Amino acid sequence: MAFDAVTTGSVIGYPYLWRREALAGETAGRKERPVAVAVRLVRPAGDQLILLAITTRQPSGGAGVEIPWPEKQRAGLNVDKRLWIVVSECNFDVVGLSFHLSPSAPLGRFSGSYMKVLREALAQAGGLSLSVSRLE
Repeated sequence: MAFDAVTTGSVIGYPYLWRREALAGETAGRKERPVAVAVRLVRPAGDQLILLAITTRQPSGGAGVEIPWPEKQRAGLNVDKRLWIVVSECNFDVVGLSFHLSPSAPLGRFSGSYMKVLREALAQAGGLSLSVSRLE
């Protein structure tokens, strides 16, 4: 599978590095987790991805968007658990230059209407704090 299937709205497995872990000096995520591809920007040197963590822990301070049941099903996520997308931080990675991205098929994808909800939540959160730039 090529990386072409990974587009804005895709859900993929990724070793997400939380901001608190990066600040503590860690350089790789502790485990692979599902992440949402918030944006895929086409660039000549390698497409850039902005990745948002999906978690079972409700983010504090309104920094997350709960994923409704139909979207969990579309995205290939566990429909029996409450899940949130964290909108206060992200990981940034580059297709073709990353040791952390694999050319696997996405787990699923979110609908365009849900991505609109996610973009609105990102705007209300005041933008993203890039927790790590993965350009090793």
